[in-house]
Amino acid sequence: ISSVWGILAYVLLSYGLYKIAQRRGIHHCWMAWVPILNGWILGCISDHYRYIARAEITHRRTLLLWERIISFVSAGVMIGICVAVFFSGLRELFLTGTISVTSSLILQLKVLLLVALVHLIVFIAEIVLTYFCYYDLYLSVIPEDAVLLIVLSILFHAILTPIFVFIFRN
Repeated sequence: ISSVWGILAYVLLSYGLYKIAQRRGIHHCWMAWVPILNGWILGCISDHYRYIARAEITHRRTLLLWERIISFVSAGVMIGICVAVFFSGLRELFLTGTISVTSSLILQLKVLLLVALVHLIVFIAEIVLTYFCYYDLYLSVIPEDAVLLIVLSILFHAILTPIFVFIFRN
């Protein structure tokens, strides 16, 4: 059930972002369908609202895209380090029959901890900026209920955010 909802939520969110971006004249709307690049579209929608409604020039699209790229790369590096540690431990266990704590293992674990810390900081910043962008989207559609919608989106993100974006596509 969760896999089916995950696919449906992805389609609802992507289609909603695509249509909103298309209606607002944002170039490269197709990026709404690409998992990392959809941050660019969400940021463009937020930047567009900020510029039109408040005459502010923001660069949320660039920040959100870079946060998502860094988050993706750091997650890949962490997985790579974990796999390397696992297989070096298996190799040592196979060759010697024991696993010892070597300086190489300690270095790998220190790098893993550092990358995990960077990933955590970037991930938290990405979440905060994403919710700011959704808040701008809600303000641009239903300003009087934007606070309620963002609170509901934060509390029930996986369920309500795709539905809200899909509903507001027009």
